[in-house]
Amino acid sequence: MRVEAPLADEEFIVVGDREHRRTACAICRIQHEGRGQLAGQFRGKAARGQGFLGRGLAIGQNREQFAGQYEGKRVVISGQSLGTALAAGLAAELCAAGHTPDLTLLVSPYSSMRALADELYPWVPRQVLRYPLHTAEAAARLSGPLMLIHGDKDELIGIHHSEALRTAAPAAQFLRVEGAGHSDVHKFPSFRKALAGALGAL
Repeated sequence: MRVEAPLADEEFIVVGDREHRRTACAICRIQHEGRGQLAGQFRGKAARGQGFLGRGLAIGQNREQFAGQYEGKRVVISGQSLGTALAAGLAAELCAAGHTPDLTLLVSPYSSMRALADELYPWVPRQVLRYPLHTAEAAARLSGPLMLIHGDKDELIGIHHSEALRTAAPAAQFLRVEGAGHSDVHKFPSFRKALAGALGAL
């Protein structure tokens, strides 16, 4: 996991993992090891953790380091695909601590890793799943705005996962991106329009 420092001169701090380059936001990017397509695209020092457990340490260290710098700024927690459970969990932790994010954005999310694993690998015993990652449970604990975006042609994480999240969090805004799959949803104009509109409304 790599956590990169947000830029110091912007109006927002966005904690997330994709597609905020087009917005006027500072970015605190959380990237898992092995996903190097984003390496070098953002400035700042990197703090490292190990896997999902290291994520908590890295986020905590990064928050402590930059909290004063962004006191009073609007905060958006964003995750896509695998990162949506982590984003929802972080947002829920912040809500519980009295630091409710201005927006939690989940793109192509899954309701839980257990539910997704049951769909993709039904022959694998549940006991081998190390991280259940209950996105829906975290979403239900959010006290701030939640936005869900999902392609209706997603064959990896079906759109019914976002529908399950909306059931868990009825106040969530839900955008169905027609024609979008799993890896190309960010290329659709409706996605970019929704992202820009959500940030612009804060």
